[in-house]
Amino acid sequence: MLPFFLKSAELSPPNWLKRATPKATFTYDPTVFCAGLPTCGPLQVSYANWADPTNTWFAVALQAIGLAKNPLGFNSGFLSGGAYTTETISPQAVRSSSESSYLAEALQWTQIKVYNRTLASKILISSGKATGVSVSTGGTSYTLTARKEVILSAGTFHS
Repeated sequence: MLPFFLKSAELSPPNWLKRATPKATFTYDPTVFCAGLPTCGPLQVSYANWADPTNTWFAVALQAIGLAKNPLGFNSGFLSGGAYTTETISPQAVRSSSESSYLAEALQWTQIKVYNRTLASKILISSGKATGVSVSTGGTSYTLTARKEVILSAGTFHS
């Protein structure tokens, strides 16, 4: 998965002039996204121009319980401590999403079908191959089947 993650997004460095809180500076690893690759992915990733002033106190609280600052950020693969996280945002402070980066284009040149507000409950497997998905929309349960491939994309919070 890591090679796909690395080339899925383009990282823009933080805009230090626009970050409102002087103590909200940090270090990060600029090589995490698409470094050394010929092209970067369409998803724009950066750090917010505004930092909540309470974050500096949150860092103090983490240190008080023995968790240090994460020097390179969570995208480096080291998940312990505290760090500012990247957001899907363009250098112009416009939200970048998988829909605007990938899906909008795919809908123009594929026969992909998207089922919004649909909850997947089970992936149907036959002879070791995914052949469909049991789903429900608005309380109605049904089965979606596919001849070629099943792509199940789901978020953490019903997204």
